[in-house]
Amino acid sequence: MKIIILAGGSGTRLWPLSQENHPKQFVKFQEQENSLFQETILRSLLLVSMKDIFIVSNMQYSGFILKDLKEINQTLPLENIILEPEAKGTLPAIYAGVHTCAAKHEETVLILSSDHLIKDNTTFIQLIRQSEKLAQNHLVTFGIQPDHPHTGYGYISPGRSIEHGFKVNSFHEKPNAKKALSYIQKGYYWNAGIFLLNSTLFKEEVRTLAPSVHQAFANSHKLDDAFCKIHEKTSIDVGIMEKSQCVAVVPATIQWTDLGSFDALYEQRLKDASKNVTENRHIHLSSTHNLVIAPSNKTIATIGIDNLLIVDHEEYLLICKKNHSQRVKEVAEIIRKNKS
Repeated sequence: MKIIILAGGSGTRLWPLSQENHPKQFVKFQEQENSLFQETILRSLLLVSMKDIFIVSNMQYSGFILKDLKEINQTLPLENIILEPEAKGTLPAIYAGVHTCAAKHEETVLILSSDHLIKDNTTFIQLIRQSEKLAQNHLVTFGIQPDHPHTGYGYISPGRSIEHGFKVNSFHEKPNAKKALSYIQKGYYWNAGIFLLNSTLFKEEVRTLAPSVHQAFANSHKLDDAFCKIHEKTSIDVGIMEKSQCVAVVPATIQWTDLGSFDALYEQRLKDASKNVTENRHIHLSSTHNLVIAPSNKTIATIGIDNLLIVDHEEYLLICKKNHSQRVKEVAEIIRKNKS
């Protein structure tokens, strides 16, 4: 087995904690000894050795990768670190990883995101091992049983039962609250964005369903050249999984969180008696269900407020309603444009 870790995201939905120059996968959040990237590496080592781990990221994050690896006393062959000159979406990133790790032999390839929080590694490893056989003739994705109508995740509609899972009927993009509730009532799963693939089958599906991506790599001697020949960003879900006839979903009974938003951060943190989540010093009077993150040298006081997100980080102060937190990336984009 080979493992590809996607570590190129800018994480702007967690701005200002996560910024383009220091994205969330390399940030150590409170109560965490390791970054999410480091945890992903350590989890991968329960399945394979370092030589079988491949990282796909952005050129500007190479320093973070090497620093994080050094902190956990790990080294990686430089050829196992694939740096995109420009982000082109998850499909080209994954294809570049598969193209590299399975260049000589057919492989089973596990695709992991570097910003997922998984708390029960033993169950996760068992899940991957029991799904390897199914992955020989299916593109396997993993579905999380929803416990509430989340609007920040995509959903998977399962079809007929097959070994350890189901054929996939359809994928659904992030819904509004009403649709999310209906998806749960219909037995849909959250799309965890974790994939287990047979390299030969995956390459063939890309050749058939996303020929421009296949041709870019087939006609290039260097990966940089291949990325430059791809003109549109394409996700693996849109480019392959939604079109392929050989996709399966395996229910994943793991403690999983995609730390892609402040909603997710609030959900997985310990709460006080007033349902507030606090990082560092917070004095609250008649204030409930807030997420308050302050620097260590500052105290934030709140009086009579509910369901707010307050983040004081470096030169930025963010205040918004928690149910508007998915729009934080719009602020990050405005700041990026103003700086350019």
